[in-house]
Amino acid sequence: RSSGFFIYVCVMELMKGTPASFSLLNYRIIEAELKIPKEEGNIPISSGFSPSGVFYPESGIFELTFKVIIYKLENPSDYILKATVLSEFKFVEKINFEEIPAYFYKNIIAIIFPYVRSFVSMISSQGNNNAMILPVLNLSNLEKPLRENTIISSLKSPETTSGSVLPPA
Repeated sequence: RSSGFFIYVCVMELMKGTPASFSLLNYRIIEAELKIPKEEGNIPISSGFSPSGVFYPESGIFELTFKVIIYKLENPSDYILKATVLSEFKFVEKINFEEIPAYFYKNIIAIIFPYVRSFVSMISSQGNNNAMILPVLNLSNLEKPLRENTIISSLKSPETTSGSVLPPA
């Protein structure tokens, strides 16, 4: 298994001065739909994002569901691409839900977004189409929606995670 996708992040909580270390265990694109527009050339597009989370306190796993939609600027209901990314992060130390620092929510979105950008470019370029390249974005405004859309759930054992983005052999 490749450990190339393993990212270890250790950040210091400024307010309390206590470390909150966590790592990205894996991520998967669990849903994707692409509708190539019939028009040729550059089409003005925009994007929207919807994050939600599930925290499993017994195992220290935080599951991020990150939905992306890319649509025609003149008609937001006419989407070009929809995708859902499921990623799992694990806290090194046992932590309660209330102790999860605010920066954790910002950081996990920032960690997973490059994978989303790469996927959008790759899938949109298939079939001799022009690739859609999402710009580098400041998604810190998604911290609040993620916090508000995070729930606490019962035990998720470490055996439910593969620890790798690669499928089992």
